[in-house]
Amino acid sequence: RLARREGETVDRLLRLHFRDGRTRVNGDAQLLMAEMLNVFVREAAARAVRQAKAQELEQVDIEHLEKVLPQLVGGCGSAPGLGPRQGPPPRGRRGGGSDAEPPAGLPLQLLDF
Repeated sequence: RLARREGETVDRLLRLHFRDGRTRVNGDAQLLMAEMLNVFVREAAARAVRQAKAQELEQVDIEHLEKVLPQLVGGCGSAPGLGPRQGPPPRGRRGGGSDAEPPAGLPLQLLDF
């Protein structure tokens, strides 16, 4: 079960994309979305760390996160603040074809913290 504050946060994030203000989200859907957000945030953090390490830096900065974020939202159409996706990714490449892709051999992985 989600804490009240977490449930409200998930609900607000979902409502950013609802077309009908009367749309409701049941508890199971909120739990699933909260887990998906958790995985997304952890993966974004892990990729930002790898980006900083690739640059031989010991501190992760917002720029590292900004470089990896397009990889994670590239197939989602659009995301708040990121603008619409600009067509399909180039053939033979994953994600949005960003110049900031991680080095080869760094697949998407789920992390257990």
